[in-house]
Amino acid sequence: MREIVSVSWLSPAAWADVAPKSKGISVMTRYMQIFGHLENSILMAQANANKQQLASLLSPFFELNSNHHTHILRDVIINQKPDGIEWQISKLRVYEVGVNAVAYFTLTAKGQAARTIVDVWEPKQKNWQLCVRFEAH
Repeated sequence: MREIVSVSWLSPAAWADVAPKSKGISVMTRYMQIFGHLENSILMAQANANKQQLASLLSPFFELNSNHHTHILRDVIINQKPDGIEWQISKLRVYEVGVNAVAYFTLTAKGQAARTIVDVWEPKQKNWQLCVRFEAH
């Protein structure tokens, strides 16, 4: 897999916003900005119990898979009550896999064990939907 630098799902006007790689310095690519925003949107929707926003971000076939072999379906995620924990995203990387995008990052919160997340996003018309999440504690 390679880090996303293509912008096939962006408008031509956005192409100029893609940051080039420089020697030894991590740069924020346009895709990292897009998926960072999407991932934060999911966190905010969960924190605010915004079922409508979660429904728009999660694929109808969404599934969460944990390292304990637990599978949680979309409806359970949408209907969960907020836990009051303020999660922070760090170490975000985005990779292109066919037409899909894979976001890899760490979720951290004060007093909580860090979680490693791998999200698979699929393009849906002009938007992206999260189709599967793999989570390890």
